[in-house]
Amino acid sequence: MRAFPIADHHSIAGAVRAASGQKPAALLVSPDYHDAATLQPIFDRQQWKLYTTETLVSALRLVHEESIPVIVSERDLPPYDWRLLFEQTRDLTHRPSIVVASSLADEYLWSEVLNLGGHDVLAKPFREAEVVHVLSHAWRQRHTETDGMKGVGWADLVGRSA
Repeated sequence: MRAFPIADHHSIAGAVRAASGQKPAALLVSPDYHDAATLQPIFDRQQWKLYTTETLVSALRLVHEESIPVIVSERDLPPYDWRLLFEQTRDLTHRPSIVVASSLADEYLWSEVLNLGGHDVLAKPFREAEVVHVLSHAWRQRHTETDGMKGVGWADLVGRSA
């Protein structure tokens, strides 16, 4: 497991919200209703919007119809897996930042996700501080790439005292 310093996750989330001028949002793709039940209260506390779908097919339809900045995908999406999500979003003008969630989050999965262009891996069960940290940075990356947060640096996300 990777160790990294985590600033106060409330200040990170607030800075992301203020810097982007938009309410952060993500799409959860998971057939496990416990994932949505766990993430929704975290998103509510951060004043973020959580969209949910149980299948990869419905997620891909939504991603091609709407601008989804961040996708949190379960590793296993029967009869597919998370890799198809990468393949099917590769050519989008504004490709979402993709985070893979798994109870088997190990170095191999993390390496594979990063090598395919993903943002990060979230270990399950979800921990609020890690969810906020990873998704704040995924949101920031997406909006930096699309010029939505040009000029926003790490100090803006963790507070001026950093």
